[in-house]
Amino acid sequence: GPDGSLYAGGWFLTAGGAPANRVARWDGSAWSSLGEGVNMGVYALAMGPDGSLYAGGAFTTAGGAAANYVARWDGSSWRRLGSGVSGPVKALAFGPDGNLYAGGQRWDGSAWSPLGSGMNGSVTALVVDDHGALVLGGDFRRAGGMPSPFITLCDPSQTSSGPPAVPVAGVLSVAAWPNPTAGTTTVRLTLRGPAPARVEVVDVLGRAVATLLDGEAAAGTTVLTWNARGAAPG
Repeated sequence: GPDGSLYAGGWFLTAGGAPANRVARWDGSAWSSLGEGVNMGVYALAMGPDGSLYAGGAFTTAGGAAANYVARWDGSSWRRLGSGVSGPVKALAFGPDGNLYAGGQRWDGSAWSPLGSGMNGSVTALVVDDHGALVLGGDFRRAGGMPSPFITLCDPSQTSSGPPAVPVAGVLSVAAWPNPTAGTTTVRLTLRGPAPARVEVVDVLGRAVATLLDGEAAAGTTVLTWNARGAAPG
């Protein structure tokens, strides 16, 4: 948090021996609860630009009040975000536009909107890259009506009503299979036209472990392979 505190979420009911319903704060010396917490598991946490903590998960109440799968902790109480979303939230991130992204949904501070026509499966990972694009990963095969197995990108600046879940900057799709792997993975990068591209393999902590491409990529599909032998599984 902005005060240097660490926040943790999960399925636990105690933290440091004290009651803490599935979310807690570590101030450097002791754990403390966040009010009444939530009634089911917390899968994702994100700190908002306003200093509030946002939580996503399988819960339907926060602080004893209705909050469908996503809620905000303002430092003293839990607040719901409109009517929430329709299913468990496994990934949260704030975009460069200051909006909250919860899986395939966007919260602009007053209302929820989908990312275009969305994905045909769940989103389990969200990150903002160095260019301000959202990178979404999960158990889906299509995004924005286009083939995009397991990963897609979208540009929050494309529309005001909710960015489409389609690739940005001419990228039609990026797919890796099998993923995760302990053997050889094939990565297919498909571009509308020739463009500079960099494809890296990162571990679960976001650390680069291999660079598969760093230079000009041709239009169409570029096929890259990586041998994971010797690397940590996943």
